[in-house]
Amino acid sequence: MVYEKATTSHTPVTLGERSGAKVSKNPTQKHGVMQELMEGEIMDTQKPDMVHILKRQLDPSLEMLKEVIELCPNELWYAENDTPPIWEQVYHTLFCFNAWLRDWSKPIEYPKFHVEEALEMKRPPTGNISKEQIEEYMNKVVEDYKSFLSTVSPESLLQEQVAFNKKWTIADRVLVQIRHIQHHVGYLNSVLRMKKRISAEWIGFNE
Repeated sequence: MVYEKATTSHTPVTLGERSGAKVSKNPTQKHGVMQELMEGEIMDTQKPDMVHILKRQLDPSLEMLKEVIELCPNELWYAENDTPPIWEQVYHTLFCFNAWLRDWSKPIEYPKFHVEEALEMKRPPTGNISKEQIEEYMNKVVEDYKSFLSTVSPESLLQEQVAFNKKWTIADRVLVQIRHIQHHVGYLNSVLRMKKRISAEWIGFNE
C-alpha cells in the first residue's frame, strides 16, 4: 500500500496527559499513562469532551503495545515460525498508526530502516528492525500523534478527509487505530505467553 497525501472534504514515550488510564492487576507498577495519575498530576475536574474520551481509550492501547515491546526478549523478537516475527508485526502496527493519526496534508515520513514488506507483513522481508530502532520510532510517531490530536476539536472530529479513494472522519481514524493496536497486542501477548510465559498487563481507563 502506498501512503500519499490526503485531501480535505526524540524523547521518551509519554502518552498520558489527561488520559486517565490505569493498570488493572498491579496498581503499584507505573506505566507512562499511569504515572501521572498516581502522582496526582492530572486530577481533571472539567467535564471531558469527545476528543478527551477518545484519547483516554487510545493511550492505554499504545501503553500496552509499548509493554509488549519492552517485555519481548531478543531471541523471540526475531524468531520466525509460521507467522511474521514480532518486530515485523510491531513495525506494521506503528507505521499504520502514524499513517492514520497525523496531518494528512503532509506526506508521510518513512524511517531510514523502513522495510517495505513489513507493512503488509509479506514473507519473507528483506531485512529486520531492532528493538532499539522500534523504540525510537515509537517515540517519533507518538509525538506526531500528540501534535496532531492537539489540533483536533470536538467539532472537527466529524470532519471528513479522503484517502485511498474513501472518506474518513477523524473519529473513524482514532477508533480504527484502537481496534488495530489491540488486535496486534492481543496476538503478540499470546505469543509471549506460549513461548515465554509472560505477557503485557491490561491497561484501561478507570480500571
